[in-house]
Amino acid sequence: MTILEFVNKYNEQDSSIAKDELIQSVIKRKYVPVLEKQVVLQQFLDKSITTGAYGVKYINSFLSKINIVVAILLLYTNLDLSKTANSETNSFDDYDTLMEYGLIDKIYEKISNEELKELKSIYDGIIKDFEKEFKTVESYMSKQVEKFATIFGSAIAPGLEHLASAIGDENKMSKYLNQIKSFIKS
Repeated sequence: MTILEFVNKYNEQDSSIAKDELIQSVIKRKYVPVLEKQVVLQQFLDKSITTGAYGVKYINSFLSKINIVVAILLLYTNLDLSKTANSETNSFDDYDTLMEYGLIDKIYEKISNEELKELKSIYDGIIKDFEKEFKTVESYMSKQVEKFATIFGSAIAPGLEHLASAIGDENKMSKYLNQIKSFIKS
């Protein structure tokens, strides 16, 4: 059942009991294995990561919020999410439709609080791992040192090859040492 079909069917119900039963009928499971949670949440977080103008990666909070709701719908319900031509979910329309009718919270009520807390805890851990990798001074310095080493290594490699070939030849070695001395003095 699509989100729109679900909402229409929900609105057609005459009683709160019938509405509650309809919501319960779309819940496919109350527990998701921890590894499955981690894999799905990581994929959705990856879709929330944006790269800024200077190559700095950050989590787009807006996309992250929408994606966590969609992840919960995928993991716990049998609702068919809207898809675009390239098989991506059309999360914004589904989110808006459910929010407009107050159904996201009603779906959450059918999933245990402990399960939702565990899901949030895993998601928070994935975000912390991302921040450790991209947002700490240590990670920034490590990336800068790595970039410098790559650039320095590619620039100095030809000179080291000449130096290595000159080691066996005293005249060439003496010439290189004199060039280095004069470079240092200047």
